[in-house]
Amino acid sequence: MEAAKKDMDEKIAAHTAQTEEKARQDAFVLQVTKAKEDLDSAKGTLDTEAGVTNTDSGLKKAWTTATGLTGDAEGLKTKAKEALDLAVKAGEDHHAGTDYNTNVTQALVELKAKRDAGDDKQKALVEAIGKVTE
Repeated sequence: MEAAKKDMDEKIAAHTAQTEEKARQDAFVLQVTKAKEDLDSAKGTLDTEAGVTNTDSGLKKAWTTATGLTGDAEGLKTKAKEALDLAVKAGEDHHAGTDYNTNVTQALVELKAKRDAGDDKQKALVEAIGKVTE
């Protein structure tokens, strides 16, 4: 009787261990399946965001497009820098030398002369108004 009980306990323990192992494996399969579905979903989202519906070649196409656009942007940046350098050089050339300083000084002298003439005419006008008033 003892031997039969011991044999039965061993069979129950083995069955319990098998049931627990099966449950662990089932849980692992569910976990792996969920991870695969999440990965497929993320890949589909990336392709959709890149404007591609074929998920087998979408990421490659998106990469190629992005690389091409990066090259285009670099080219435009270089052209803009060249244009800026030319504008800066033209400005420096415009302000360099005595011609610029002479022209600015001459313009200021002319402006002062015109202001002085305007002041003289203003005085003459005030005098004329005064005479008319008398």
